[in-house]
Formats: sequence, structure tokens, C-alpha cells
Amino acid sequence: MKIGDEGVREVIAELKDKIAALGDFVDLYASVSQAVYSFVLDRHGSTAAVQRQRKPLPHLQGVQFLELVGTEDRKRAADLFVRCLEGERIQATLSLRLPGQEEKSFVVAALPRKQDERIVGVQGVAREEMAPSSADLDLVNLVREPLCTTDLVGNVTRANQALADLLDVSLQRLRGTNLADWIDEADVPAFREQVRKALHGEAASMEGYVVAASGIKVPVVIAVTEMHDQGGLLLSVTKKTGGPPEEEPEPAAEGSLYQQLEEELKRVHELGAQPPDTREEVCERAARLLTDLFSPDSCYVGLVDGDVLRIAAGEGLDRERLSLHEDCLPCSTLESGEVRLSPGTPEVSEVCLPLVADHQPLGVMGITRLSPPFSDYEQFLLKQVAHQASQSLALAGAAREVAKYKSIFTRAVEGIYRTTLDGCILETNPAFRSMFGYEGREDDLRLVPASHLYARPEEREGLVRRLREEGVVENFETRYVTRAKKKFYGRESAWLVTRHGETVIEGMIRDITPRKKLEEDAKFYNSLLRHDIYNKNEIAIGYLGLLKDSHLSPKDEELISKAVKAVAEGNKLIETVKKLEAVKEQQDLKNIRLDDLMQRIIDTYQEEAERRDIQLRYLSSGAVVRGNELMEDLFSNLVKNAVQHSHAQHVTVYAEDDERGWYVFVEDDGVGIPSDQKEKIFQQGWKGAGSPGSGLGLYLAQKIAEGFGGSIRVESGEPEFQEGTRFVVWLRKGRQNNRIVGHESEVQGVRW
Repeated sequence: MKIGDEGVREVIAELKDKIAALGDFVDLYASVSQAVYSFVLDRHGSTAAVQRQRKPLPHLQGVQFLELVGTEDRKRAADLFVRCLEGERIQATLSLRLPGQEEKSFVVAALPRKQDERIVGVQGVAREEMAPSSADLDLVNLVREPLCTTDLVGNVTRANQALADLLDVSLQRLRGTNLADWIDEADVPAFREQVRKALHGEAASMEGYVVAASGIKVPVVIAVTEMHDQGGLLLSVTKKTGGPPEEEPEPAAEGSLYQQLEEELKRVHELGAQPPDTREEVCERAARLLTDLFSPDSCYVGLVDGDVLRIAAGEGLDRERLSLHEDCLPCSTLESGEVRLSPGTPEVSEVCLPLVADHQPLGVMGITRLSPPFSDYEQFLLKQVAHQASQSLALAGAAREVAKYKSIFTRAVEGIYRTTLDGCILETNPAFRSMFGYEGREDDLRLVPASHLYARPEEREGLVRRLREEGVVENFETRYVTRAKKKFYGRESAWLVTRHGETVIEGMIRDITPRKKLEEDAKFYNSLLRHDIYNKNEIAIGYLGLLKDSHLSPKDEELISKAVKAVAEGNKLIETVKKLEAVKEQQDLKNIRLDDLMQRIIDTYQEEAERRDIQLRYLSSGAVVRGNELMEDLFSNLVKNAVQHSHAQHVTVYAEDDERGWYVFVEDDGVGIPSDQKEKIFQQGWKGAGSPGSGLGLYLAQKIAEGFGGSIRVESGEPEFQEGTRFVVWLRKGRQNNRIVGHESEVQGVRW
């Protein structure tokens, strides 16, 4: 099946959208499972290997790890590295800056790497430190006693206002400090011992003093509990009242309170952790969980299908009472995107929550319980159920779409890829691996720089340059090289995509080798045919010239002149067709000094302009543009048309600077172009009434401009250009410091 250029563009656009959609779904999965980097360092601190989610990152190999550490943390990172080499295991929070990304905070855990009982380096993992979720903050703030959570060495990760008030400090200052910094120096060893006991699963609490920011010592009881699910510690800091010392609270009571919260939250988190088959299955799980946790009179989970909200699951439902209409509680909740409580009652007995993921409404969740009313903690827990149900619904929908688009990705005949800007191959489909001879060798392909897949590696550099400038490159044709060093022709389209601050290249390659061979064969035979016809015409012109020099009647001489003119026009047409072929093949563009080129063209047509009483001039601009030998044909055609066909008194050529290029204007004050013909003049074969030409001149000019990455348009009449005609050519800007093609240059017209 043949696909025209328009069809190919549509396929590319559709496939690009689908790849972007697939990337969004992959991002959704990645947001649920945190991005983790694993690394190996040698004894000198260089990265021997780095992986992200089990995918190698070759561009980070051989880098001194301190170059990736934020300036303020480098001294501490070096100390941690030395301690690891001495046999310690370490965990710390460090600021890291990976190539192409902003500086972020990472939790780093590392241990010595041994070989034959000898320490040969360091190995570990780095996990991006996620901002605490609103749910976690709600849990801490729900407790009115001073409370905080810390990492395993006591650094405060979250704290409530009660603890900040006790220490007479702001929450912002409190977070990030170590709780030991606020404990009286004499009590710090005991605090460290309680932390150790908690990490070994023992009940841990102590009496002591904390020192507020004002310097006042406050007597407190500190209870420490390990949070197994989050890899940290939960600490309550209860102020002791005056009078006789109170009996130390049973540590088990503190532990059991947290264990209850932990157990309930664990059940809630399981709702989002289990991979769902369908959205309906998620709704059924959520309804069962609501029933188990809250013993409601009724509950329901509704789904959005298009513009319709429908109840997908529920327990104890009164379908007649729960009729869905514009003003009902579920519909108003969905529209507002906010939690709605039962209207008109002092106690909360009915709650409806929106199910939302990535700002997209997915459904609603409602629950009714007449007695007892929902407490603050239960309302918090309901929000957690809604949050987990939303994530699970999003994953269920994503899984369905991923399966759909994965089929397209894996079955596509085009090679589809994703790479970094510097050439690290991130992802490819089966067709791509087959095209380059890497079937079953996906890991090997990831280690190959993308430029090595091109027969001329510098062409990828050019492709990346164009992508940086334009964002999208379509129908880029070149030759590629396979693993077996065989070369083939391909047509590539690529575009830039930025996600999470990282810009990558996505694209597709189609093998066009069979078509290219047919084109080359056709080109050879066409060239041979034109060459033979051109030579025979030249011979005919020579014979006619000899015949014309003999004694002929005036009528015979006139006939011979017409014959010579007809044959010359035929040869001129052959040269034009050759130039059109050259336009298709033009690849290497140079910097061209426009002043030198235009002055030469003006000099060529100056004598004819004077014979027609036309003032022909060029206004110097200093412009440097990108082009090649065909640029002289482009502007010669425009200037010649203005001189010969405009019936003007003035023809002026000038240029104006643009941010990325130059606008070149060829304008006259002649008769202009009728409005019904302006859209036709660049069509192949179009010519004005009575014109003896081939109708290819302006068509050739347009193709040349487009081949340079530019454009051409015509303005004539109201409101564009009131008197006469103005051709506007836009060309890409060249560089002043590169080799300039100028007066004594390669631009001497097309030679055959």
C-alpha cells in the first residue's frame, strides 16, 4: 500500500500522540513506585555502574560522585564515603544534581563493597526524597500531643504545631533538625539508647528534659516507636506537669495506639497496592473496605463514564433515596471536586468524597452512618480510602490503555525509540531492534551511542540541532548502519518531549531502502535520457546555425530562427528539471553572504532594466543566510520576473533581520498580480497569459526556499501591498564566524 506525504504526516502525528499517551501512563506507574537509583563506586569515588529502576545509565558511568553532590553537602558526602571504605554502613540525606536535572534531595544508603573479604568500593541506593503527602501531615496534626516523625537516625521529617509550641520554635525551623539537638545534653545518651531499643522492636520511653529555643528546660516523657511501613520513627514528647512525678505511661499503650493507626492505614494502602483488573473491581474493594472499617448504614462508589455518573458498587443502598440528579450530594461533590458533608445536621453522619487523579474526576465515594457520627480521625481515614481508591482507579484505566497502546508499540512496522539528547538509548520497540540487528540483544543496544547507528554520525548531531531549534523534525532521510555493519536507507521523524524536568527525543524510523533503490534507478535512466536529448538538441542547433549562414530566403531564415528558439527552449526546460532534482538532493548548506550574491544578480539584469526605464537597486544589509548554489537561481528568477513582466518603474531588493532568520523582499511598483491568481503562481506548470515560459520558474523558487528550511510568499493588492507586487522570502540565519560563500565563491549557478 502506498502512503503519500500527507498520509505519512497523519500517521506520524497519530503515532506521536499515542507514544505521548503511553509515556503518560508509564509516568503514572513510575509515580506510584518511587524512582530509585542503585550505584557502585570504586575506591577512588568514580561511578563504576549506575542504574535507575534496573535500567543502566551509561552517561553516568566513570563520573566522580562528588561532582553530582550539591556544593554544601560535598564535605559531608566525602566523609560518608571514607566511613564506608572503613567498613561502616551509612544512611544520610544529600542534595544531588544529576545531568539535565535540577538539584534535588535524595536519601542515600550505602555499605562497603567487598571482594575476597577486601573492601574494593562502595555500593548503595539513592531514593529521591518525596515531599510529605497531605495525608501524612494530617495524621501527625490530628494528634494534639506534641508529636513528630524522624528518619532512623533522628532527623525530623514531620512535626505538629504542638511540638513546635513546646520547643518555642517555628515548624519550618524544626523540620530538618535532629531531635537530639533539642534534648538536654545530659539526656542525649539515654535518648540514643531508646532509639536503639525501638529499632530492635522493644518498647522505648524515657524521662528527661528538652531545651526550648528560649533556653528554658522543659521536663518531658519521650516515647519512641518504629514505623515499619515508612522506615522511620514516631516520637511523642509529653510535657510533665508540676508536683510529684507522674507514673511513667506504659510504653505498650503508646505502641498499641500507633499499631492501631498503622494497621488501619495498612489496610487502606492495600487498596491501592493490589493491581486491579477493572475499575469495577476497584469499586467493589473500596465498598468492602468502607464496610469493614466504619460499619456504615450504607456506602457506595460511583464511576464517571463520559458525562454520566453511575453507581458501580455499594452496601445497604436505598436506590430510590440515592436517585442521581443535578443537585444530589454525589453529583454536587463531583462538580465541585470537594468533600461534601450531610447538609443541615450538626453532627457528621453522611460524607461524600470526590475520586480524583491528576486533576481528572474519576467518580465519587459516599458513606452514611447515623450513629455514632464520624469523628475527625474517621474523616481523615475516609480521605485516605478515597485517595487510594483514586490511585487504583487511575491505574486500572491506565492498565487498559497501556495494553491498547503497547500493542501498537510492539506491532508497529516502524522502528520507534526514545533517547536522551546526548545519545543514550532509553527504549526501543521490536521493529527498531530488528531493523538494526539487535533482536534479543536489547541490553547491548542500550550501550550503543545513538550516533553510531548512523552511517555518518555527524548527521545525528545535525538532527539534534534542528530539534533544539524547531522542536519537531519530519521526514529526515539518511543512511543507517546495522550491528552487522550493513547500511540501509531510512526516513526518520523525531520530536522533543520534556517530563519531570528532563528532555528526551522520541521518534520513529521507516526502512525506505527498496523505494530508494527504485528512485536511484529512475534517476539514472532519466538523467541518461535528458543527457542524450540535450546533446542531440545542441547538435541540431549547430546544424541549424550552419544552415542559417548559407544563402536562404528571408522566409527560410525566419523558420530556422524559430526552430533554433524552440530547441533552445527545450534545453532550458531540461536544465530546469535538473535543478528541481538538485533541490531534492540538497543536504549540505553553507553560509552565504547575501550582499555579494544579490549585487551580482543586480549587475546581471541592470542593462535590461535600463532599456525598460526601470530603476533596479539592492539595499545592502550585511545578511548571512543558510543555502547553497541554488540560491542564485532562486533570486535570479524573482528579479528577472520583476524586470521583464511587472511594467514597473522601480524594482527594489532589501532584507530585514528576524530573530531566527532574514526576510528578503523583492518588490516593484508595477501592475500587480490579480487576487484570483496569487494562490496559483507557485503551482507546477502555472504561467501568466501569453507567457512563453514553462511555468516552472516560481515553482522552482518555492522548492529551493523550502529546501533551505525557509519559505516564500507573494503580496499584491489590498491590504498586503497596495501598489505593485512584493515577494517575501524567509531564510535561516547563518553564522558570521563560519566559512562564508561570497563573491569569489562556489555560488556560480548550477553547472551541468
